[in-house]
Amino acid sequence: MSFYKSFPGFIVVVLLLALLTTACSGSDDTGDTAAPVGSEGAAAAAPGGAATGGSAGIAVVGQPAPNFALTVYETPNFTKDQVVQLSDLKGKPVVINFWFPSCNECGDLMWLLKGSYDKHKDDVQYVAIQVSADSKSEWDPGSNAAAGQEYVTDKNLEFAVGADPDRSIAIAYDVQAYPTTYFLDKNLKLVSKQSFLRARQIEENIQLAMK
Repeated sequence: MSFYKSFPGFIVVVLLLALLTTACSGSDDTGDTAAPVGSEGAAAAAPGGAATGGSAGIAVVGQPAPNFALTVYETPNFTKDQVVQLSDLKGKPVVINFWFPSCNECGDLMWLLKGSYDKHKDDVQYVAIQVSADSKSEWDPGSNAAAGQEYVTDKNLEFAVGADPDRSIAIAYDVQAYPTTYFLDKNLKLVSKQSFLRARQIEENIQLAMK
């Protein structure tokens, strides 16, 4: 009699163990970046409205990067409202970074990119794209052109930095987190897509783009 009394409890335990085994055996494949040099650290989540794929214009590792025209801020090497097209940068590897002013991780990475630029400015093109400038975004209300120019001036950035007010460039590049950095070879083929990076990993990805 004691066996039959305990039998329902035994069944419940077996079912719970089966459910736990199924949950822990799920795939670890995140699927998106597929880049040969990994990234570390946390990145700020992207706002709603970012593309999730499905468009012929979406950036894909191993394929030509989508072209864009970026109106840039004033720096020592660029005049205010100068238009920089990605297609004009062909011939050298290109580093493209997506960021916004109130993102702490973006600020940390920008300092690292500034150091990388100082090292490679004769051999590599650098472009930083401020997402949502002047878009009246609720998730980053301070991300406007004035804040962008102030940011560039305060950090003494010399490479091309401009705004993506309607996020059309971010959508084409399927940006899902900030900061996200893309490494292109001299023919503007996308060779690596990375979230928050350390200095060593920036150098590794640049060397990959130079091959």
